[in-house]
Amino acid sequence: MDVEKIKKMASECLNCKNPLCRKGCPISTNIPGFIQKIKDGNLEEAYYILQQNNIMSEMCSNVCFFEECCEGKCVKGIKGESVKVSTLEKQVNLWANKNNIEYKEVLPESNNIKVAIIGSGPAGISCRS
Repeated sequence: MDVEKIKKMASECLNCKNPLCRKGCPISTNIPGFIQKIKDGNLEEAYYILQQNNIMSEMCSNVCFFEECCEGKCVKGIKGESVKVSTLEKQVNLWANKNNIEYKEVLPESNNIKVAIIGSGPAGISCRS
């Protein structure tokens, strides 16, 4: 999908004053923020917003129950079709991969406290020091 099609899809967002999509997201992704960056034509910043919240955004956009979460809470969906948040997330991640965009996380200085991570699910894999 080309950038113009992605921007057109993002333009369907109503920029709600009280974005229920974000409240419906189990990990509180800044959905309005990343959609606004797409509308502005800045897919790189949209990608960074997704990565700041979830370094596994690419995988999660494929397995999340978005119909019940963000898209299920979309105000636009009350009278019609909701904004396709998962499709936008997938397209931003595909665009970033195609354009060799990498997210460089800036970690705070270590406090030398050690922790153990139990489990190898998304929370354990993405746990940051």
